[in-house]
Amino acid sequence: MALFHAFVSLGYPFAVAHVNFGLRGEESDADELFVQRVCEKKGVPFHSLKAHGIKKLRGESTQMWARRVRYDFFNKICAKESYDWVATAHHGGDNLEHFLIYLYRNQDDIAWRGIKEQNQRVIRPLLRVSPEELETFRAKNQIQWREDSSNQSSDYLRNMIRNNILAEMDEYPELVNLFGSVSTEVAEIERKKLESAEAIWPMNDLHRAAWIIEQSSYSHWRSIIRPKLLKLGFFPSQIKQALREKLAKIGASWEAKNGLYRMVLGRNNRVHIFRVSAPISLPLNTGLQLVINGWEIELKKKNDCLIHEEVIFSVSEEMIDTGILSNHWQGKRLKLNHGKYQKLSDYFTNNKWSPEEKEYILILENSDEVKSIGSILKVKGSIETDYVIVRRKLKSSIE
Repeated sequence: MALFHAFVSLGYPFAVAHVNFGLRGEESDADELFVQRVCEKKGVPFHSLKAHGIKKLRGESTQMWARRVRYDFFNKICAKESYDWVATAHHGGDNLEHFLIYLYRNQDDIAWRGIKEQNQRVIRPLLRVSPEELETFRAKNQIQWREDSSNQSSDYLRNMIRNNILAEMDEYPELVNLFGSVSTEVAEIERKKLESAEAIWPMNDLHRAAWIIEQSSYSHWRSIIRPKLLKLGFFPSQIKQALREKLAKIGASWEAKNGLYRMVLGRNNRVHIFRVSAPISLPLNTGLQLVINGWEIELKKKNDCLIHEEVIFSVSEEMIDTGILSNHWQGKRLKLNHGKYQKLSDYFTNNKWSPEEKEYILILENSDEVKSIGSILKVKGSIETDYVIVRRKLKSSIE
C-alpha cells in the first residue's frame, strides 16, 4: 500500500494486479475487496485473479505454486494491456530476510547478492528503503493496510526468520542499510561475472559446438551456470551429479527433459554441454545440402569451394550416388589401413575425440560398411579427393 500511494502521489500511470489465492478463506476475499475499493477510489485500473482452482504441479510446494501463479498472471496482464514493468514492494527488510534464508540454505552466492533490484521486467523500487522509513511514510500519509494473518505463523522458513531472528535485530535498524550497501556491491560484482560468463559460454556455442565447464570451477560460477542449465531443461539433480559430485565416470551423460541438450563428463573432470544432433541418413549425391544445429553442410567439388568454406570430410568419387551419409555410429566398426577393424568407440577414445565431436559425427557408409568418418566440428587439413563436404556457419542463433 505504501508503494501504491507513492505511485499515486508521483503521478505515475500504473495498474494493480491482485491474486486471491484463497488460502485464508474469508480473509483472502476481504483482502481482495479492500484493494479493489482503494483502486476505485484513486481511479487506478484493477486486475484480479482467483487462484483457487489452479492445481499444483507435481512436487510443487504451496510457495512455489503461488509464485508461479502470480507471475504467470502478471505476464498475461502485461501482454494484454502492454504494460512495461511489474513493480513489487520488496523493501530493505525483505532483502535482509532473503540473505538469512539463503545463508541458512548454504547458498552463499545468492545470499550475499541479495534480491535483485531489477530482474528483466520486474522492478523493486523500495528495495533500498528500510521498514522504519516505510512506517514513517505510512503514518504521515495515514495509509491503511491489511495484515496477512499467516505472517504470524512460523510454519514457513521466511516467517520463522522474520518472527524470531529479525525481531531480535529490531534494536539494530542500521543492519538493513548496511546489508543493502553490501548486497549492492556484491550485485555489481555478480553483474561483471555474468558478463564474463556470457563471453566464456555464449549461447551460440551451443548452436555450433559446446560449453565446457571444469568441475573444479563450478562453485565459483554456480549462480550463473546453474540457471543457464535449468533454462536448457536439465534437472537440478542432473546438474548436481554432473558438476558437484565426484562419483560419475568418464562418459557419463545426462539428457535435458526436452531432449534437446546433453551433458557428458569428459576427460580431466570437464563437463561438456551441447545440443543433441537429430538422426541423419541420406544418400550421397552431388546435390546434398543439409543443416545440422547451426551448421550448413554441402557436398561439393573441391575446386568449387569458396574461401570461407571449411572442409570437414573427403569423399572418393566412387562413393557418389552409392554411399550413405549418416550419424549413426554406435556398435559400428571402421576398417583400418592394415585391413583390421576397430570399434568406433575405441577409435574415438584412442584419438581423444571430445563428446561433442562424437555427437556431431558424420559417417560415410557403403553396403553397411563404414568407409570414412569425420565430425562437423573437426576441420581437415590437406585433401586429396575430388569431392569434399564443407561446412558454413549460419547467422541465426539459438535463444
